[in-house]
Order: sequence, then structure tokens, then C-alpha cells
Amino acid sequence: MSRSIYTRHACAQFSIHDGQPPLSTITMQSSSKAAGGNGDEKHLVCVTGAGSFIGSWVVKELLLRGYHVRGTARDPSDRKNAHLLALDGAQERLTLCRANVLHYDGLCDVFQGCHGVFHVASPVSNDPEHVPTAVEGTMNVINAAADAGVRRVVFTSSYGAVHMDPNRSPDIVLDESCWSDYDYCKQTGNLYCCAKMMAEVRGDGGGG
Repeated sequence: MSRSIYTRHACAQFSIHDGQPPLSTITMQSSSKAAGGNGDEKHLVCVTGAGSFIGSWVVKELLLRGYHVRGTARDPSDRKNAHLLALDGAQERLTLCRANVLHYDGLCDVFQGCHGVFHVASPVSNDPEHVPTAVEGTMNVINAAADAGVRRVVFTSSYGAVHMDPNRSPDIVLDESCWSDYDYCKQTGNLYCCAKMMAEVRGDGGGG
């Protein structure tokens, strides 16, 4: 299996190659025709946190570009996900799946047959209890994607992952070598920034 960082700030992109375990998916409608044979599998992608603000736009853009999309949600039947079903192409090419980023086996099931995964799901909160969720969830997505034979994972990052460092000169242009300072994030209560930074560091092969 190989994991190589491609880019950062807007997203971090990982190339993943590994074997494929048996398929067992939990899905909810919206798709009358799932991507399957005849070469369509290369156009099947999954979006975690599909009902979120950013996730919704990712789904919309993918549908506009002709992809078949599996979107994950904790509860696909929740009314807050109804807007996804109204998107152009949703009735033919969108499937909503029940999944939780902390449940590894469920992610493996949902990722089966997907060419790519867009990992958007992340708690937007400064609650310290949500930091492990963001980090663990990201690692689960990357490892489950590898086990499911997914070719590429796109991880949505945040400016918060790079700019929280009081010792860095404001004249420095932020690049892939810049990270938010862990201690400063904790001291100032910016735990969302801390979580995004830690998730990306771990996803890029850094940390324990």
C-alpha cells in the first residue's frame, strides 16, 4: 500500500493501493441505477459528510461532472439531507449510505467499488472530546479506503490547520511545511484548528 501526499490547504490527496475484502453495503435510495459494470466503477466515488455545507457542494459538482456518488450520513433519512435528493442527476446517480467515520467496518463496506473517496466529514467544534473523533475518523477513512481498494482519497483541509502559530512571522507565505501550533491551539481553545491539523499530520503519515 502506498500513501503519498499530493497537495494541502484546500485538500490533501492520497494515493492508495491495497486488496479488496467482500462487499456488504447499507444504502438508502435516491439512485435508481447504481454504478456497476460496463466500466462505470471508475466513475463511482464516495463523499463522507455529504449533507454538510462543503459536502453538499462537492456532491453537486461531482454529479454535474457525471460521477456516480455515494454520500455518507449518520441518518440518510434525516430531513437535513433532503436537499441532496433535489440536485441535478441525484435520482439517477446519487446513493445515500448510513455510515459513521468511527465505525471502520461500515466504511469498508461503503467504499467497496469506489474509485475515489472525498473525506469531508469532520466535527466543526471546539469541544475537546471531538478532537479524537476527527483524527480517528480520518485514519479510519484512509485505512478503510486502502482495504477497499480505493485508488485515491481527497481530504478536505482547513486554513485552521496551518495558520495558528504565534511565533511565525506574518510575512511568511504559508505552504505545505506550515502547521498550526498544537500547544497554542489548546491554550487559546481553538480545538477545531487543532483537530484539523492533527488529522492531516496523521493522514500524511506523521505522528504516532
